[in-house]
Amino acid sequence: MAEMLEILGENAFRVRAYENLSRIFGNLERGAPEMLASGELEKQKGVGESSIAKVKEYTESGKIRAHEELKAKLPEGMLDLLKIPGFGPKKARAVWENLGIASLHELEEAARSGRLEELPGFAQKTEANILAGIELVKKNKGRFLWADAMHIIEPALKALAGHPATVKLEIAGSLRRRKETVKDADLVVSSENPAATADAFIEGMSPERVTARGDTKVSVLMPAGMAVDIRIVPAEDFPYALHHFTGSKEHNVAMRSRAQKLNRKMNEYGLFSIGRDGEEKRVECGSEQEIFKALGLDYIPPELREDMGEIEAAERGELPSLIEDAEVLGAVHVHTEYSDGHDTVPEMGAAAKALGFSYLVVCDHSRSAYYAGGLQVRDVKRQWREIDALNAEGGGIRFFKGIECDILPDGSLDYDEAVLAGFDCVIASVHSAFTLDEPAQTARIIAAVRNRYVDVIGHLTGRLLLQRDGYAVDVEAVLAACAEHGVAVEINGNPNRLDLDWRWVKRAKELGVRVVLASDAHMKGTIVHTFAAVGAARKGWLEKKDVLNALSADSFLRALRRNA
Repeated sequence: MAEMLEILGENAFRVRAYENLSRIFGNLERGAPEMLASGELEKQKGVGESSIAKVKEYTESGKIRAHEELKAKLPEGMLDLLKIPGFGPKKARAVWENLGIASLHELEEAARSGRLEELPGFAQKTEANILAGIELVKKNKGRFLWADAMHIIEPALKALAGHPATVKLEIAGSLRRRKETVKDADLVVSSENPAATADAFIEGMSPERVTARGDTKVSVLMPAGMAVDIRIVPAEDFPYALHHFTGSKEHNVAMRSRAQKLNRKMNEYGLFSIGRDGEEKRVECGSEQEIFKALGLDYIPPELREDMGEIEAAERGELPSLIEDAEVLGAVHVHTEYSDGHDTVPEMGAAAKALGFSYLVVCDHSRSAYYAGGLQVRDVKRQWREIDALNAEGGGIRFFKGIECDILPDGSLDYDEAVLAGFDCVIASVHSAFTLDEPAQTARIIAAVRNRYVDVIGHLTGRLLLQRDGYAVDVEAVLAACAEHGVAVEINGNPNRLDLDWRWVKRAKELGVRVVLASDAHMKGTIVHTFAAVGAARKGWLEKKDVLNALSADSFLRALRRNA
């Protein structure tokens, strides 16, 4: 709503109020309707009666009248312009008012013809950036963040998990494999009453429309545009269907090839032995584990099923023992109200403790991040005094003095050595000069890696999923430098980042680079993003031994580069 208000030229204070609400709701631990039902929403700082009323309205009708009224004032397709990286409401309003542009197609035509140069602030370079942004929007069209997709299917999971006809229920597809973005969602359920299961699924999802309904498959399209399929199978077929619909396609092809070499056949209906006369007999398996065993393999966790060496490792008995949520002991990289966070240091500590963490590494922004309330040296020392006092009080969780320190364009850090030496942990991140070429950006980050006070490199590529690609950087060279200097890399668990990408996480492990699983939380409810980082770590083949914050507080501190 804030973006629509700004396009329409509404009062700036009203726009800012909705921006703040958007940030609060975006950082909630669970969906607003669920928190409304439990009575937790009204306790959130910054959520007033008007906001509560809108959530109630949405919960009851699926719409908010004020939102619909604003949409009606804008041309259809106008909001698509805001999907372009760096193209905000001010630019959208400018092209609409001056050139009558209200769609991606119209904007692309105007950029290619040079018409945008007529507008103030729209230089030739701006046009090139807009065209590149439009290509990114096209590439990502129809894709959803893993976390958003999980939120979309949550009602179906609840409806089916408690239904009397449900025997077994699992998420399948790329969601189960923990891909960072997905096109759709798949569920597999074994049911004693398929018709009742289909009804419960449709009722629970409240879809925009049902696109297909049969005895074994129901497909719906959700208001957000995501398709969700449910496969309904007999209990005896469940393991085979679950494996097949989990994928990936490449993994399934490799598994079928292995089955053929063993004179067997494999598909969604079963694993079959083939007799001399060609007769097929199903090998009865009660679980996925038994399917893998029947093919001479250790069980392959869903996250690894990408045909990237997992079958060969399973055959040799060399699959990793993947990191588990419960093995992560420390909540790392959290922001507080000292910079751009929403909650106090003690409040973040209490929330981390409630999630089972034994220590918290506070990492507010450094002073160059003025737009995010970056800490001046006096603020740093004030925060240190508060942390010392909290640790002296006890309270069941230990606080560490950390910082997310900007890597400046020349590779230097945001504080001098005297200040950097006082932190327990320094996470160094790029927040500016994204357009440096690859050699310059790589040299910049490696210079930070070589700084003896840097312990961790944060969100190494700077990507924002479905919003912008990462900046140009030689990740291999940076990881090699981290391995040489004993610097860890972060998996940033913010669902919009999940950076370092899991493909590079696997490479980091091969190079011996240790990893920190971080939440980048800006309020209490998003410390749980640590567990999104766990998902990416699992997909990158990480074990407990590879993860720094799977260590105890004392061991974590000793393992940091500064104490090596």
